[in-house]
Amino acid sequence: MVGRGEVWLSSVGEATLIIEVIDSMSGEVIFRAAERRAAEPGQGTTGVRSNSVTTWAEVRRLMRRWARTLREGLDSIPGEDAPAAE
Repeated sequence: MVGRGEVWLSSVGEATLIIEVIDSMSGEVIFRAAERRAAEPGQGTTGVRSNSVTTWAEVRRLMRRWARTLREGLDSIPGEDAPAAE
């Protein structure tokens, strides 16, 4: 139809996640990680219809993926079995 159409994107943008763990006593950076990813449709999907609803859905999907990865990483850190410093 004339004047109507849809825009499909292979990616809605990119985001960079930076995480730093800093020792509260010394201020020393203990750990730093950074990752850059594109907010893109899930597997088996060829594109994303360009509108605010689908764009934010893809951004939320990327944030959930990062949150899940971060949670798994934090869960893999050994517990506080070491003796406390005095």
